[in-house]
Amino acid sequence: TAHPGQDIALDAMLALAFNSWTSVPNNEYHVMYSVMSKANHSCSPNACVLAPQEGPGEMVCLRTITPGDEVTVSYLGDLELAKPVEFRQQTLKRWEFTCTCKRCAALGDDTRCFACPDPSCLGQCPALRHGVPEEASVQCDVCGQEPEEEIQIEWMESEIEIGELLLGLPGSLYSAWHPCAEFATAHPHHWLAGRWLRFLASHLSSEASETEDPEEAASLREKADESEVAAWRCLQASVGVSLDLPLSHGGVESSDQSLLF
Repeated sequence: TAHPGQDIALDAMLALAFNSWTSVPNNEYHVMYSVMSKANHSCSPNACVLAPQEGPGEMVCLRTITPGDEVTVSYLGDLELAKPVEFRQQTLKRWEFTCTCKRCAALGDDTRCFACPDPSCLGQCPALRHGVPEEASVQCDVCGQEPEEEIQIEWMESEIEIGELLLGLPGSLYSAWHPCAEFATAHPHHWLAGRWLRFLASHLSSEASETEDPEEAASLREKADESEVAAWRCLQASVGVSLDLPLSHGGVESSDQSLLF
C-alpha cells in the first residue's frame, strides 16, 4: 500500500507534467497557475501564457475574444504548430487527448499550402490531410479553382524532394540551396519553406559571426533577418495570429527527423 505522502507526490508530479509552464527567459522552473493552467489547448490559440522567472504570470490575447468564446492556449511550441496535423497529433499524445480544433478538423492542411496555379490569384491550395472523404478535393482558398491532377502530383513530388533535402542538412546545404530556395519562393506558406528559411537564417547568422569583413557581416546579418521574418510569416499564415508574442512557453519541440509524408 502506497504511503499517503507518495500519492500526494505523484499527484503533484502529474499536475506539473500536464499543466505547468516553463519559465522565461532561462527555462529554470516549471510554473503552475490556479486558473491559467486550466486553459485548454488549440492549434489555433487565441491567447498565450507568459510565465516569468519571478512575479505573477500573464495571459495575453492573440486575437479578438468575444463574450462566450473559450480562451485557449497552445501546449505546443511555435515550431510544432507549424507542422502538419499528423505530427501535431502525435506530439499531443503526451497530454493524452486528440485535438479537434478547427485546424485539426479541417479537410485541408494549412501547413501544406501550395500557391494557386493561376498567376493572377494570390490564394493558397491546402493539401488534403490523410483520412479525408474520397469526394474531398483540393481547392484554392480564394478563387475556388481545383488544380489539375498533374499539378497536384508535381506538388507532392516536390514536397517529398524538399523534405529529403532538408533531412540532409547541413551536409546537403549546397545541393539543397537552389531547389529549397525555389520551393520557398513558389510556395511561401508551406511549412517546409518555413523550415528552410529558419535554417538559412541560422546559417547566415553563423557565417556573419565568422567573417572578418564588416561589410560582408552586415550583409549576411541583413539576409539572415530577412529569412527569419519570412519564416515567421509562414508560421503566422498557418496559425492565423500575429507572432509578436510567443504562442507557447510550456510547449515542446520535437526533432525534425520526420519531414516526409
